[in-house]
Amino acid sequence: MRTQLALSTLALLAAIPLSAAVSIDSGDFAYYDNFDDFSSLDDVSEWSIYGSGDSRFPVFQGQSDGTGMTGGTYSYGSNGDYSLGFLANEGYSASMQISFTNNTSSVINEFYVSYDAEQWHSNNGGQLTEIKFNYLSDTEANRNYSDLGYVSSEMYSSGAGGDAPFETVSNSLLISDRPIDPGETFSLEFYFPEQTDNFDAQGISFDNFSFALSEVGGESVSFEDNLQDAQMAAVPEPATYAAGLGLAALAFVGYRRRRQS
Repeated sequence: MRTQLALSTLALLAAIPLSAAVSIDSGDFAYYDNFDDFSSLDDVSEWSIYGSGDSRFPVFQGQSDGTGMTGGTYSYGSNGDYSLGFLANEGYSASMQISFTNNTSSVINEFYVSYDAEQWHSNNGGQLTEIKFNYLSDTEANRNYSDLGYVSSEMYSSGAGGDAPFETVSNSLLISDRPIDPGETFSLEFYFPEQTDNFDAQGISFDNFSFALSEVGGESVSFEDNLQDAQMAAVPEPATYAAGLGLAALAFVGYRRRRQS
């Protein structure tokens, strides 16, 4: 489920129908998406998904515990706790973007991003699969933030079983080198590079995506409180609620150690 505080709705370009940018309407803005209601591409309408090579990646392959072998977009998870994932094949890359527009009257000086990377499908000895996090803008050069990247493991036995996801890694960062002017639209991209060999990729996903303003108009914002409100408003499944808040708390501790210089 996705929630946003002090805003309107919806993202940017893709091979599936384009989504509108989410409106940032106030300095206490926060956005959270745990993807738990992800059962079709209509459930991620604020995100834009596209792929290179053919139309495979926008095609939703369904909910999976990681056993699916066909390349494409997946809702990885089980029992109401899902994530947005991809299984790449040779020659095909995939991208997911969400766009925001600064509709306040102030410059956004700094913002916070966090998410959980998960590995659901494993080909032991196969290629590593990665997520690259990029900031995209029409007004300045695009930029990759390696601190928000993820590289899968290939140490696990093939397929998936009761132990999936095989690993979960929480990433977070405060970004302060991209001031966002009033009226400016920008996008945050999760990019999955293409594989060089067929059918040996790792199935990976991202979950619990969080975005919040941390400094607006030169004034600090208590983004932790705003983001916690957005997370609580998502009302996740009872079995996953405590775990989600636990990961969020760890992320808040981690961001101080990974503050963007």
